[in-house]
Amino acid sequence: MVALAILHTRLRTPITAALLVANIGLFGALGVALVSFYVDTVLPTPPNGIPFEHSRLRTVLGYLCGVLVYGGLTTALRRIPAAPRRIVGTVGVIVLGSMTVQTGLIVFGKLEAAIHLGPVYLVVISVCIFAYGVIMIRTGPSVASPTLSWFFRSLGYLTAGFAVVSTGLYGVFSLVPVLQMVDLRLDFVFYVLWSGISIAAFLRYITRPSTVQEGQTISPAFLTAFGITPREHEIIRLIGQGLTNQEIADRLFISFGTVRTHVYNVFQKTGAGSRVDLLRLVSGFRE
Repeated sequence: MVALAILHTRLRTPITAALLVANIGLFGALGVALVSFYVDTVLPTPPNGIPFEHSRLRTVLGYLCGVLVYGGLTTALRRIPAAPRRIVGTVGVIVLGSMTVQTGLIVFGKLEAAIHLGPVYLVVISVCIFAYGVIMIRTGPSVASPTLSWFFRSLGYLTAGFAVVSTGLYGVFSLVPVLQMVDLRLDFVFYVLWSGISIAAFLRYITRPSTVQEGQTISPAFLTAFGITPREHEIIRLIGQGLTNQEIADRLFISFGTVRTHVYNVFQKTGAGSRVDLLRLVSGFRE
């Protein structure tokens, strides 16, 4: 989650923001699962005999985390230019609707009905997760950022594969009597793999070549983050090529004083104390 958060501070796109929300929700769901496992295995059985796993509190917390996860994924996918927005929206509605029904049954005391509908709920969610994965794989290449494009495609393969494998394993464990007593939890594996992809995406980002070389453009994320104007953008690019203020003035056909004013404004906006600091800051934004 930290790697994705840092990547978002660099790219500053609605897509990374939505993915970060989904990641936070997944992290929260794992926390709830750990607490549930501890309460049900270590602490004494509650007087009502209902394990914490099936309690109203556990269900509501899991529901809220699920809203963050699937809401974040749906929002991120709808931001992809080539994504089929209606299909993405429909999948999101089905997921959230299924979660709401299952949560409502438990909250209003219909635990047996919720358990009876569990397999159906599992299949519906798995199909939707698989759909998320396929959409990520197919539309990932349309994302302008190379890092985000790679991240989406990798996350898509993970998501689609997880949907197939987890559904198959849950089916096997439910049919084999010896395995029915085993508490199978694959969410932790998914989170670890998601985190691995996030770290790999961040490493790909920071190892990309600097964007201040001649013939290259400065990161749009940098320009947005510090409110750099088009003229300031042009001056920063020339600073990156090693030009002095006078040389920049000659190149742009403006006065030396105007260049100096623009440079001063850039320093004020970015907090840079020198040209070296400015270029170091620019080079941190790779796309």
